[in-house]
Amino acid sequence: MTFQACRYSKGEAVTGGGDSSLDVWPKPPIWLDLNWVYQTTPTVRSGALKNYSRSPWLPPLMGEDWYELEHSTTELQIRQEGYEAILGGSYVGRIFGNNAIWSFNSPTSQTAGNPTWQSQLGSVGSVGQSTMGILFRSRENWKLVPDFDQRILTAGFQSENTFAPAARTSDGQTIIAYIPTQRTVTIDLTKITAPFARAWWFNPQTARSTFIAEFPTTGAKDFTSPDNNDWVLVVDAASANLAAPGTTSLSW
Repeated sequence: MTFQACRYSKGEAVTGGGDSSLDVWPKPPIWLDLNWVYQTTPTVRSGALKNYSRSPWLPPLMGEDWYELEHSTTELQIRQEGYEAILGGSYVGRIFGNNAIWSFNSPTSQTAGNPTWQSQLGSVGSVGQSTMGILFRSRENWKLVPDFDQRILTAGFQSENTFAPAARTSDGQTIIAYIPTQRTVTIDLTKITAPFARAWWFNPQTARSTFIAEFPTTGAKDFTSPDNNDWVLVVDAASANLAAPGTTSLSW
């Protein structure tokens, strides 16, 4: 059970772009199980990090960010929000929204019947959210710890709207990094707790994975994304013998 926070308090916008259940209930009642985080595109990453590391603590869920067909969001921004949320600390998940779908084309909504909510069930954002779920269910996402200080993705992370978030499972089995624009990034492979690591590119638009190679985990390694689209880099301990990202669903 959770409590839906709001970006407004007493009629005024909350400082930092959002609010959370624990901001409303700083001493959480016994019925509150999840910390609902409510953010905007510019503050998704900072809001996720804040609520991951706060005390008292509850498992963080990105309950709402900016929706598809609202705020002039682009297809890339919708995907960025999702990956920034989960890799930034909201590992429980992220709720996706589309204006036509959530309003069911209400006459007072931004879409007001055009496009129809039925047509948006296959929208880029809807498919991208499903694809993101396919990826994270194929790895132990409940163990992900955000790369707070860029000790894992050590170079090429950039900043602001091109920032590349990364996280590692607490046991050092898997590293996942989202690369929103084409570039070369550096991963410290010593953070993988096995002698060798296997690396993959996962396409967040198609859910297809491409095996890169197996590498010794003795130092840093550069990876260059395949093209100018956004990509997800997945690095696993070779000894875990995990299937290609997005091709299996691990049990909890």
